[in-house]
Amino acid sequence: MRLTLKVKLALIFIAIATLTAGVLYFVFVNYNANRFDQFVLDQQKDSLVASLVDYYQTNGTWQGLAFTVAGQGMGPGMMSGQRGQQSDSFTPGMGNGRQNNGDERKLFGLADENGILIIAHRDNSPLLGLKLSEKVLQNGRAITVDGKEVGTLLMVERLPSYNLAEQLFLDRTKRAYFVAFFGSVITAGLLGLLFASRFTKRITTLTEAAAKLSQGDLSRQVEIEGKDEVSDLGLAFNNMAQQLLTSNDLRKQMTADIAHDLRTPLTVVSGYVESMRDGDLEITPERLNVIHQEIRHLEQLVGDLRLLSQSDAGELKLNKQSLDPAELLLQAERVFENEALQKKIKLSVLATPGELSIPGDEGRLLQVLENLIANALHYTSEGGEVNLKSSLIRTKTSRKCLIEVQDTGSGIAQDELPLIFERFHRADKSRHTDVNQSGLGLAIVRALVQAHGGEVVAESELGKGTKFKIFLPVD
Repeated sequence: MRLTLKVKLALIFIAIATLTAGVLYFVFVNYNANRFDQFVLDQQKDSLVASLVDYYQTNGTWQGLAFTVAGQGMGPGMMSGQRGQQSDSFTPGMGNGRQNNGDERKLFGLADENGILIIAHRDNSPLLGLKLSEKVLQNGRAITVDGKEVGTLLMVERLPSYNLAEQLFLDRTKRAYFVAFFGSVITAGLLGLLFASRFTKRITTLTEAAAKLSQGDLSRQVEIEGKDEVSDLGLAFNNMAQQLLTSNDLRKQMTADIAHDLRTPLTVVSGYVESMRDGDLEITPERLNVIHQEIRHLEQLVGDLRLLSQSDAGELKLNKQSLDPAELLLQAERVFENEALQKKIKLSVLATPGELSIPGDEGRLLQVLENLIANALHYTSEGGEVNLKSSLIRTKTSRKCLIEVQDTGSGIAQDELPLIFERFHRADKSRHTDVNQSGLGLAIVRALVQAHGGEVVAESELGKGTKFKIFLPVD
């Protein structure tokens, strides 16, 4: 039988209420009953002490008391006689009292001023006539007349039985407890169903949204109520749905971009070849060079896609060796030195060879730097600067190499920064037809840096340039 979450939660509420009521009942039986016995004994003890003091003041001795107690039980009514007289009166429910069947309960005993037990209660009757120990007497109630201790009142620890009034009180208390018990269980069940319904409603909403999401409705969002774990789950679901929607849009855009980037060079090559085949165009070195460039463009695009595919599959192999980051920057500078000179852009390296050593694949790290420098030169205007730096970053737990590529170009908008490492993403949509600008450069940079166990981040401000920071582990 399959139980719903609502039923399970309601049963948990009922189980907790039942357990709590059971614990309370245990406390009631084992603690409150003892306290009730003590209350009854203390109540009678106070009355008896007053009566005993009056008796001793009147008679000056306990002699007449022993005979009376032995015959009728102890009670304030029999203390009303004159000196040397014995009272025949008896007040039910006080003193030793009598059970419902007429037997004495013998709740109280009395020791004289010498500690000798002259009246025994039911627990110490074998000690009648004997001198009691100080420990036993200390547990009793001293009876003082005119500043002199004339005796000690002793009592049993618990009531051996209850009279009609006491039993009636306990029965009513138990009935009240059982009413409270069943009332709490029923209330807990109703509250459990109420809260479970509200709780499971939110879970059901998430389930329905997940089902819609699995059917392709990536725009599905759930309403967030409250601030608890279910709300956190709802937020996580909404974020996931949004990321899936974004990824799906990027995938569609990437597919369109790949088709475009493949179609453009193929169209050029196909057009030239067909025209040459038909004799419309003469075969010249210049035209062959155009065809060759477009083929190289295709090869580069296919190679970049293959590299990213290997990175996604965890199959990107690196030939690691100990490298000097300053030397890597100097090599990259020499590659772009002429291009920077032609664009009148200052390209400089701020790093000292021999200061650091990092483990890495030289070819792959050069590819990272070349992609970043090419990107920086592309967006830096004449008279601008591109600076390459390397330094050591120390933390409490690690040491890292920081490589920076900073330009004074046009910069990147803040809303575009989180997306620049996505495949085929272009902050400037007009770049779509730029040569060798497939939109995979920064995606490759991130993949290669992560393959080296590093991290790459970008900082930028429109009109003030962009800085790429690469963090790599050191030897």
